[in-house]
Order: sequence, then C-alpha cells, then structure tokens
Amino acid sequence: MMIVQTILAGLTLGFIGSFHCVGMCGPLALSLPVYHLQGVKKITAHLLYNTGRVFTYSTIGFVAGLAGRGFYEAGWQQLFSIATGSIMLLLTLLYFV
Repeated sequence: MMIVQTILAGLTLGFIGSFHCVGMCGPLALSLPVYHLQGVKKITAHLLYNTGRVFTYSTIGFVAGLAGRGFYEAGWQQLFSIATGSIMLLLTLLYFV
C-alpha cells in the first residue's frame, strides 16, 4: 500500500510541476529560431538547446551542492539556516507592513 501512495505522490508532484515547465520553458522553446529548418537540422537544434539547458541547470545545482556541503563541513550550516530563515521572515513581515 505504501508503494502505491509513493507512486501516486510522485505522479501528482510531477503533474503539478509540469505547469511550471510549460509556463517557463514553453515560451523559451517556442521562441527558438528553428522554424526555417527542416528535418534533422531542426531536431539537432532542439537537442542542442535542451542539452545546454540541462547541462547549465546541472552545473548550477552541482555548485550549490558544493557550497552547501562546504557550509556543513565548516560547521556553519545551522547558523546559515537560522540566518536565512530569519531573513525570509523579516522580508515577509516587511512585505505585509
């Protein structure tokens, strides 16, 4: 029963997250200047675009992960979490005041 709930939760989150992709990545993909290309050239252009996008997001995630690991190993992770949470609360209060 737990596996069914896990799969259902994953599918639900994926479905909801797809709206973000459609709204953010869709217009970018549609604005690619490939309308004049035919066949293999068009597919190649789309593959290059998406490969570059995935590589860029992966690199940014890797760098952020390294930074987070550095904070953890230096013993600053708890302080960093408290400071970041405090800043978020302060900005939220300033927004509503």
